[in-house]
Amino acid sequence: MNPQNNRRQLWLNLLAQVLSFLTVLVSFWGVTIVYFNLAQSATPFWPLPGLIMVDLVLIGIIGFVATYLGIRGVKGRWLRVSWVIMGAFIPLFIVTAFSLGIFLLAAYGFYIMSTIILTVQRKSNWLLSFGLLMLGSLANLGLLLLIITLVS
Repeated sequence: MNPQNNRRQLWLNLLAQVLSFLTVLVSFWGVTIVYFNLAQSATPFWPLPGLIMVDLVLIGIIGFVATYLGIRGVKGRWLRVSWVIMGAFIPLFIVTAFSLGIFLLAAYGFYIMSTIILTVQRKSNWLLSFGLLMLGSLANLGLLLLIITLVS
């Protein structure tokens, strides 16, 4: 591998990591703003909106860890985990469209860019990636529906 390609790969890895970290920051920032808005209006935060907000922050953190471990070359299929996490964001759009919509859109955009950079770099199978995206979407949709059902 020539030094030019190695430098390019390092910059792309750094960009993917920064975008993934921005996903965590934006999701946490959005949840914090919504929490303070609910606290000012004396609207209860726990259990229902709170559990969904915790789900959002955990998805962002797990996505960041998956990106980090995927770049560092830790044994495992961390790029596949990244695609599952990317799919897990999709049901959150439906549930939080009016409260966290813009924050979630920004976080999802950052994470899409991060995962696509890593997928192109590693020349992964796009069909498998799309299947993992759908798997993550259905799994988180099931989790959100279970949370809503149990709380209601």
